[in-house]
Amino acid sequence: ALMLLEELQEEKLQPNEVVYGAVLRSCRMQGQWLEACQILANAKLAEVPLTVRLSSELMNVCAQASEWQVACSALAELQSLRLEADVVAKNSAIAACARGFAWPAALQLLEDLAVPGEVSYTSVINACGNGHEWSLA
Repeated sequence: ALMLLEELQEEKLQPNEVVYGAVLRSCRMQGQWLEACQILANAKLAEVPLTVRLSSELMNVCAQASEWQVACSALAELQSLRLEADVVAKNSAIAACARGFAWPAALQLLEDLAVPGEVSYTSVINACGNGHEWSLA
């Protein structure tokens, strides 16, 4: 996927949100969170607008890699751009917190959700369990 993205750029073709999203999904399958961060940075440099969808893809990569700080930063960036993160994006950040043993951050994200669902609660329960905070779970 990364090679095809490079080929597109070498051919002077402008990748769009769909292309970058596909490459980010490929990074998730390969566990390449650093590459995913670089790809999203390159998309911004290429003036591809940051969307909730692209940020969610990055947060999913980060969740797979237990990189909760990067996922939370991506969520914060959406908020700074006044883009409304949907429940999927927020759940991705919560899942990253769960995998990264960051139960306080997961609890805070849960509190920030207007209408948390089963996935939200399950991820926070996992985060508390991973952090040995059984009383909170």
